[in-house]
Amino acid sequence: MKAKILIGLPASGKTTWIKENRQDELVINCDSIRMMLQNTPNKYEAFVAQDESIIWNTFCDLIGNIWKSRKDIIIDNPNCNKKLLDQLLIRLHGLGYKEEFIDEKEIPQGLACG
Repeated sequence: MKAKILIGLPASGKTTWIKENRQDELVINCDSIRMMLQNTPNKYEAFVAQDESIIWNTFCDLIGNIWKSRKDIIIDNPNCNKKLLDQLLIRLHGLGYKEEFIDEKEIPQGLACG
């Protein structure tokens, strides 16, 4: 199974890349979890610093649940720090995923917003 990990600054074209390149992979990101838990469509309003460990644990649990379905995934977490990225890679490898990094340098400039 494959995990495509998108890396890039906000508004660098990641969401557009997903729309144009996604096949049947499931897309997951922490912003969606935050917005769901805070019941808001605005990702900036959804950020609550003290909830971040809950968000990260939920995100990792979600990867495990998707693994059960044997689906490839696209991970869109642009602000993931090295410590969390290392934890993510350990989790992915433990589940048998092979990662592929797609960074903003690989996203055509015309896709970027702003």
